[in-house]
Amino acid sequence: FIFERANSSFCRLFHVGEAIKGKDNKQVFKRECLRFFSEFEGKVIKNGYGREYMECNNKYILIKGKISKDGNKIYFTAVNITDFISEKEKLKKKLNTDYLTKALTRRYGVNFLKSMVYFSRSNNVPLSVLMVDIDNFKPINDKFGHICGDYVLRKISQTIKSKIRSFDVIIRYGGEEFVLF
Repeated sequence: FIFERANSSFCRLFHVGEAIKGKDNKQVFKRECLRFFSEFEGKVIKNGYGREYMECNNKYILIKGKISKDGNKIYFTAVNITDFISEKEKLKKKLNTDYLTKALTRRYGVNFLKSMVYFSRSNNVPLSVLMVDIDNFKPINDKFGHICGDYVLRKISQTIKSKIRSFDVIIRYGGEEFVLF
């Protein structure tokens, strides 16, 4: 496609100059974005419209495309959604991380473990799983209170994390139970 014009926001998102009139996408976009736009242009031409998410220039961008009524032009809209994606990822991390111990939550961790078991079996790769249950934890809570019990759980989780490899995973499976793999 040949550019007729682009607003300043579009030019900032894609690091292109505002003097792009008459240039085609190969002259405008860097290779990282060029492939995406070439494929996206084909979808828009085929369907009359399109909507895709892309990552380009360290930004997450929502792109919409629509063919003009006369069929001679394609209109693109580009919206920077990097902040939205960043907040979404932060929220997802919070939802999947146990607040107290900073280990994965049981629900997320078990699903992740299932996928690792499947991968291990499918690729004939060994997988080790360790269940850790803290003995005599109830008396700590009963004698010293839950604040002290929470402190002990945090310290145990920190100690486990300091002793495992960076790619190992720790799940808080239950009150004082952890799973490692």
